[in-house]
Amino acid sequence: MNEERNYIKKYPSREYVISEVLPRLVSNREIPFLKKQGIAYKTVLDMAVIFQIPVSNNKPDVYVRCSIGKLFLKDMSLTLDELFVYAMHNMEKQYKIIDIDGLMCRIMGDSFELPEDKTIPMWVLTKPDYMYGAAAMLSDYVLSEVQKIIGGRIAILPSSVHEVIAMPYRDQKDLQDYLEMVCSINKEVVQEHEFLSDNVYTWSKREGLQAFVYPV
Repeated sequence: MNEERNYIKKYPSREYVISEVLPRLVSNREIPFLKKQGIAYKTVLDMAVIFQIPVSNNKPDVYVRCSIGKLFLKDMSLTLDELFVYAMHNMEKQYKIIDIDGLMCRIMGDSFELPEDKTIPMWVLTKPDYMYGAAAMLSDYVLSEVQKIIGGRIAILPSSVHEVIAMPYRDQKDLQDYLEMVCSINKEVVQEHEFLSDNVYTWSKREGLQAFVYPV
């Protein structure tokens, strides 16, 4: 990982990596770039997970997140699967579940008015800083906490690399509607560098996370 060593002033210890690494979920469109740059990644369904640690950028108390490369991983005597486990463990200590109305109030302040006709609860999964928190959808623990709130079957809608939306669903028709909504929002609203996926996912304790397959 020569490129990473160029801007890491102090090479981090294995213990530091294990305690600080976090997962970042990205689109599978990024895989050619990840391969070219030698960045370590793990494919999950139609997405990819990269791994980042905070490093100093030579300013007091200021850190940037650095993506872990394959050579760095080898230097640390860590396998990709081990890194994934450590990263998800750290994610599970700092995830955030917030009602989407609460998120909109945070963003828009007093100008936001709650819709009177809202019938479907929507919960946002992210991190406390609302940055690159979509990887929370990969945690069975986090999704089991969401299920306690929703109380039924869970659909996961990828909003962006920063967050995903959890919603209840009754049947395949709901999932088809959600899929069309995701594709429309991705096309009209989401910036290209924040795009995550055009799919919708379901989760249950028995079957885990699965991509919804649109019937032909």
